[in-house]
Amino acid sequence: MERAIEMTARTVEQAISQALEELAVSEDFALIEVLDEGETGGLLGFGRRPARVRVTVDEDRLPARQKPVKKTESVAPARPEEEEDEDWKVTSGERGFASAENAALDYIEAILSGVGIHGRIESYLGEEESLHIEITGSDCGVAIGRHGETLDAIQYLSNIVANRFVDEH
Repeated sequence: MERAIEMTARTVEQAISQALEELAVSEDFALIEVLDEGETGGLLGFGRRPARVRVTVDEDRLPARQKPVKKTESVAPARPEEEEDEDWKVTSGERGFASAENAALDYIEAILSGVGIHGRIESYLGEEESLHIEITGSDCGVAIGRHGETLDAIQYLSNIVANRFVDEH
């Protein structure tokens, strides 16, 4: 039985690699056809066209150890709902603006370091006693995301964390 898959990627090599991974076989046992080498594009990548390949595998001719194995996705066990994250739990003695500021800064730092962004995080009190947090660094574009969606999410979540530490909402 033959299985074929068409894959597109930025380069021919990436498309081949992804297709081989999807079929779970090595390059030695696959027939690879380059359908389109793609184009790198002109100014700023406009006009870029991805590379497209077709990889075919004859499963009957594969050695026993190379037969594709069906992939199953493992699901992480669900956390009990009563269990709360102890790092972000608020006690009565920790309430106030300074605690809210520290919690928001710690939360943002945890998110950014988890994504691999290392920059300088500064905070200051703005008009109407609102907290402003400024992040500077060379790789902060990832934190902004496409159309600012990632930044909006970070702002929303850090606002929730900070509001847990302020008495008057």
